[in-house]
Amino acid sequence: MNTEFIAKVVDSDRYYSQRQFSFFAYTIGHSLLIGSIGGTFISTISSGDNYLLLSMLVAGYILIAIPLYRNMRNTSRMLESADELQLRSDRLQVFNREGEKVRDLSIKEGQKMRIQIRSERIGPYFYSDYKDRAANYIRIGDERIDFIVESDYRLRQLLELAGQWHLIGVEIELDLEKSYKDHNRKLPVSLQK
Repeated sequence: MNTEFIAKVVDSDRYYSQRQFSFFAYTIGHSLLIGSIGGTFISTISSGDNYLLLSMLVAGYILIAIPLYRNMRNTSRMLESADELQLRSDRLQVFNREGEKVRDLSIKEGQKMRIQIRSERIGPYFYSDYKDRAANYIRIGDERIDFIVESDYRLRQLLELAGQWHLIGVEIELDLEKSYKDHNRKLPVSLQK
């Protein structure tokens, strides 16, 4: 069993605050301005006036688009330079950008582990504890490592490892969001919720 799970480590509260800002700026500000610009444009074409209002709305759109673009660029850079989490049936390792080992934990019988996996949803963005509600993380003892699940394939690898860990005697608390219920059926019965 040579299953390996690889993910980008999220080691900063800044990542979560940037995601929250992106959501509000894009969803609320962007949507309202685009709707207003569209309505004003149609009104301007039909009546011939409202050019000042249309210009102000376009300027407002640009003023929202610039920080949103910068935020997305900063988030992308943060993830490019993020550490890499590697999980195997016997080890949890974190490597920095240069490939140097930063953390190395063995996974063995009797350990307690908590894994939380969340999908993208709107609800958590409105809470002050967004980081705890939206985070994907693995906790072994006092060590908590937040990470990004980049694909369904990676999620399946992680769940396969959870099954392997369970078989060797690791006590696992698995908190999968309801949207992953299909994956839940593939786990050992004692890990299913």
